[in-house]
Amino acid sequence: MNHKLLFILILPILGLGCINVKTSVSTEGGVWQSSDAGETWASTSLIPTEDGVASFGSADISVITFDAADDDAVYAGTTEKGLLFSYDNGASWQRPGDAKVLEGRVYGVAVDPRNKCTIYTAIGSRVMKSTDCNRTYDTETFVEANGKAIRAIELDWYSPDMVWTVTAGGDVMKSINGGDSWTTVTRVGDNVMDMMIDNADSRIVIVATEDDGVWRTVDGGATWSELADAIDDYRSAEVGYALAQNSDGSMMYYASKYGLLRSTDHGATWTGLTLLTAAGSVRIYSLAVDPNDGNVVYYGTNNTFYSTTDGGDNWATNLLPTDRAATVITIDPDDSSTIFLGVARVEKD
Repeated sequence: MNHKLLFILILPILGLGCINVKTSVSTEGGVWQSSDAGETWASTSLIPTEDGVASFGSADISVITFDAADDDAVYAGTTEKGLLFSYDNGASWQRPGDAKVLEGRVYGVAVDPRNKCTIYTAIGSRVMKSTDCNRTYDTETFVEANGKAIRAIELDWYSPDMVWTVTAGGDVMKSINGGDSWTTVTRVGDNVMDMMIDNADSRIVIVATEDDGVWRTVDGGATWSELADAIDDYRSAEVGYALAQNSDGSMMYYASKYGLLRSTDHGATWTGLTLLTAAGSVRIYSLAVDPNDGNVVYYGTNNTFYSTTDGGDNWATNLLPTDRAATVITIDPDDSSTIFLGVARVEKD
């Protein structure tokens, strides 16, 4: 699908029109979109309002998620200004009708694949749930996170009433009734960064931490293993940042201080990839894998967008369209050449 970007200009008004960036670097944040696999980018951070057109182009982006049942439905979370959503593949954006999700940092969004109007949003140390397509959010969907931020939220694709969350402090929690009640199933290392449910077997869940490497369960959370031996050969790989996989889970990638590691056995063992930069020399902020081809991988740093089409044998680079870091990379599930980029201000390396 080719999506015609509609750029219409909430946080100051920047003007109308499409911002195409090739050689110059913008100071703008928000969401960017590429229709040519990251070669060129256009800003798409515009919101139609009753009073005209506004922009969230000054915002820092923390997450971009597609609705698995509707390729045109996209959710974007910010670091301070809550949640936004688009029902036209990012051409224009809307704000939810409930003030409870209009402030704070969004760490994750998950949409029930059976019902696009059921959305879970992790904001700060809370989980909010909407069952009416973003009109209202239920404050009763509550996780006792002990003041720790909820770093990720995932739905079991096989049984979507099973909801997984993990806090920055390492508490992995599961609900089997759509968020009505929660059980802490384990505690992994501090400073959790990401969580991923295996696309081949939803009983396999992998958690990446910034202090204690990678953790894995293969039985739905009953038992857990720290994969220290699997990554021990790669210096600083215990400092983890992000996880990604293709649509059938046959190829998984783990971004760490070492660089990138790949698993072809659902996280049991990992092999390091050769990158253009020396191990540990750059901070990887974002990671994505083409759902249809596990050899196509993208990752972002504070100033560069990296891509490979052959599983890491060769890499191409493009400068980012802004002076902010590439904190989110999300691939359009309907058109893998279309990529959404979320950027944010970070402390530069």
